[in-house]
Amino acid sequence: MHRLAWFARLAAAAAALLAAGSAQAENWWYISHNADQLVLMDADSRRGEGSSRSAVIRTYPTRSDGRHNIAGARIEADCAGNRVRYLHVTGYSAAMQVLADGPPPEGYREWRQLQPTNNGALVVRFACGEEGDSTWQPFRLGTLAGGPGDQSMLAALVADGLPPTIAALAALGQMTREQAELMLREVTADEAAVLRRHGFPR
Repeated sequence: MHRLAWFARLAAAAAALLAAGSAQAENWWYISHNADQLVLMDADSRRGEGSSRSAVIRTYPTRSDGRHNIAGARIEADCAGNRVRYLHVTGYSAAMQVLADGPPPEGYREWRQLQPTNNGALVVRFACGEEGDSTWQPFRLGTLAGGPGDQSMLAALVADGLPPTIAALAALGQMTREQAELMLREVTADEAAVLRRHGFPR
């Protein structure tokens, strides 16, 4: 099976499992990543109409150099102008302890024009109601399951070279044991080695 189709099927199965469980307030989606961070958005947090929207995002560092922390933010998106600004920011430690909470720092409060292909532009597109195309395919994770350990593991797996699509599904606990074993058969040997090194499947 083509890997992209397999990821989509696995994500859909995970979403079905979540729907069968208790209701949760968060509906997280994988949006994008680059060399520095991986970005999720709570789809249920999206507010507004027309060209002005807001939403809650969370970013995880994809480097292990300690330069970046996990961060959460409510952003405002200008859908027509492809711009974004930050309304509120929360910084977390790897264990999800709050390090800072309040207005964004200077430089993030003002509107920023975005390049069409960067993480910010994809955040704006998703905040404004788009949910992917042939070149950009966000997928639903649902509630971030398992607590702080699983959430910080996502960053650790990506920093260790695992593709974010695999890391997010693995670290955030959105699959059964059987689905986890299937994942290990579908990924490359190097990717399977990273997963096993981090104690997956659990």
